[in-house]
Amino acid sequence: MKKVLTTFAAGEAHEAMRAVTLPAMARYARENDYSLHVPPYGEVMDFCGGDPRNASWAKVAIILGLLGKHGFVLWLDADVLPRRFDRDIEADCGEALSMVVHQTHDGSVPNCGVLGVRRSVQAINVLADTLRHGPPGRWERSQWWWEQAEIIAQLGGDPNAPQISVPESPLWSALPYEWNPHIADARGVPDNCRFFHATQWQDRIAELKRMAAC
Repeated sequence: MKKVLTTFAAGEAHEAMRAVTLPAMARYARENDYSLHVPPYGEVMDFCGGDPRNASWAKVAIILGLLGKHGFVLWLDADVLPRRFDRDIEADCGEALSMVVHQTHDGSVPNCGVLGVRRSVQAINVLADTLRHGPPGRWERSQWWWEQAEIIAQLGGDPNAPQISVPESPLWSALPYEWNPHIADARGVPDNCRFFHATQWQDRIAELKRMAAC
């Protein structure tokens, strides 16, 4: 298949969330003609072997590897639950990286929890430079945004700015909000959102189970 959906879970909490979300991810992949790639924990840790960075960085390496065989990679964090299956996110993606931009107290922040990557020189270069230039401590926000801070930097933004702003460019494009609503965004979380991302909810497992049952 030319398209692949991928995710991983590192640690007990994320494995518990993935147990809730993976059936919906598998359904989304099946109904929209994606293959599904879920690397085992050992493979994820191999990407981080000897590296002090958070395991979240491994997703950049995994996406880069998959781009060698696929024209389009859809990354979903373990706490992302597909809820509607009638539209392929690829149709809303640009020519390189595509993300929802959240409007929060941190500014206009592209969120890498849902990330569409089309195989292109631009996308490959951004991801390769993200891995190469993203050591711990390079950006203050990399303590909790991890690879997202470095991707923002590679797209021309300043992750340390009080108000984030990433300039428009051929390197990336913004997805419609319904693909990744955020609890801290003033737009809220619509009942009919396509993907539900449980990030920053107090009890992510409970919210994922509630949304999965809707």
